[in-house]
Amino acid sequence: MSTIQAPKRPVFNSFDPALDGDLSPPISRLAIAVFLLGFVSLIAVLTSSAIPLAILIAVIAAAVTWKLAGDESVGGLRLAQTGLVIAVLSSCWAFGASSLRDNYFYAQGGTHAKLFLETLSAGKTYEAFELTVPESERQITGTDLEKYFNQILATPSPDSSTPSPQTTGGGEPSAQAMKDENTKQELSEFLKSPSTAEVISRGSDAKWQLVQGATIAWQSSNAMIITVVMVDTAKPDQRIVVRLNRNTGAFASPAGSPPVALWEIDKAELGKE
Repeated sequence: MSTIQAPKRPVFNSFDPALDGDLSPPISRLAIAVFLLGFVSLIAVLTSSAIPLAILIAVIAAAVTWKLAGDESVGGLRLAQTGLVIAVLSSCWAFGASSLRDNYFYAQGGTHAKLFLETLSAGKTYEAFELTVPESERQITGTDLEKYFNQILATPSPDSSTPSPQTTGGGEPSAQAMKDENTKQELSEFLKSPSTAEVISRGSDAKWQLVQGATIAWQSSNAMIITVVMVDTAKPDQRIVVRLNRNTGAFASPAGSPPVALWEIDKAELGKE
């Protein structure tokens, strides 16, 4: 005769199917919010200006994750952890990419600043001044720059009250006259600048080197201003702060050479000790 064994533990079934629902705790709204914010932090990958936002989201996600880990009355810990991971990865990726980009532009800025300072300290004043002019406005190769700029310096300023070859029929200065006058003023300021005198005094034996990158500021989506600090390693008693313009959307294409980015020196100043 077979015996019937009772189950090891009782099994209870409700006569009401509505009572047999999911007994897991409700998902926290904070967890859902952090999960969505994690995807918002991906904006930092596209623009470095959003890095602080991504870091803030990572901090919030960490706080929410820590709170949910110790509260069994609500669910959503996995969602919060996912949002935290996305925010942390976005912040690290964006910060690393931004650092690499800045280091690249600082190195390039230092190269062009070095060329400018070497040209000026070698006594090639007008050639150095040409490097402060936009590429499209520089004189063609082979121009006697000393003769050209000395002629501009010797030209009297246009007087609209007296008609002359430099004025239009109505007595107004011509476009070329106004351009030459603007060049004259900029050249005069360049020649009188304390930084110009300091660099020239170093002579051709100066050994210019990039000390550090200072700032990078975007003027537009295709143009930026890069500031670097340079020093003459032969006599490192005075720093020269050089500000350069870099057009990221335009390149020159010399014959037989790969495209070259357009740079120009905005100004140079004596740095603070």
